[in-house]
Amino acid sequence: MPGVRRPLDATSQVTSPQRRERIPPPATFPFSARTLPRAAAGARLSADAGAAQFESGRKTLLLLRHGATAPNSERRFIGSTDHPLSSFGRRQLTTAASSLRAYNPERCFCSPMRRCLETARAVLAGSPLQPEILPELREIDFGDWEGKTFEETQTSNQACIQHWAKFDPAFCFPGGERLADFISRVKRAAKQISSSPHSSVVVVTHGGVIRLLICHFLGLRMRKYVLFEPAPGSLTVMNLFDSGKGTLAALLPGGRPQDG
Repeated sequence: MPGVRRPLDATSQVTSPQRRERIPPPATFPFSARTLPRAAAGARLSADAGAAQFESGRKTLLLLRHGATAPNSERRFIGSTDHPLSSFGRRQLTTAASSLRAYNPERCFCSPMRRCLETARAVLAGSPLQPEILPELREIDFGDWEGKTFEETQTSNQACIQHWAKFDPAFCFPGGERLADFISRVKRAAKQISSSPHSSVVVVTHGGVIRLLICHFLGLRMRKYVLFEPAPGSLTVMNLFDSGKGTLAALLPGGRPQDG
């Protein structure tokens, strides 16, 4: 869309441990720069995040979005609804598991949702690691919008959509969760993750949570979450430092439909 800046030029500036990767176009709807374009305009990385790369105490944070579910392919709002992985989502995790092994994770935090637990068990198969449930990592509750497409909510919820577009922390999805509460619990999860003594930590969670975790560790305002759109099965790699700040290290895509 004209006027929307490409964040960090992720397709060309971020590399994997082995080779430069090209990131496929965004494939998810909720929390989308296409839907809330003004929130992305003029975004800048904070000076704190830029300085983090010179600090000591680096650890590797691996943010793995769960594999695809059937509603993902239909671009529906899925937060608190406990869907399993689709058949493609399960096949897709072969790519994620391979990417993950290169980083030798020592601890795994996981959302309690079924799609995340299935993902964690699949990618950790053959490893002594077991997923540790962290309730704060669950996706936001979309309330009455659960299971609906954006088009289905747009006609009768225009005022709510405009309120959401402003990313006002007081906004609450009808019958669902308030943004302020969602942000607060993701920050609690971030504190627990960053305080882990392990040098490589994998977090298996949801798209919305990953977006906020990236913003938190980069020192960005939370409304900049629209700059990041991790696809199902994708792996976002960050370096974290003793200060609690971090840098982006790699964006690794999950398997695509033609791969499965």
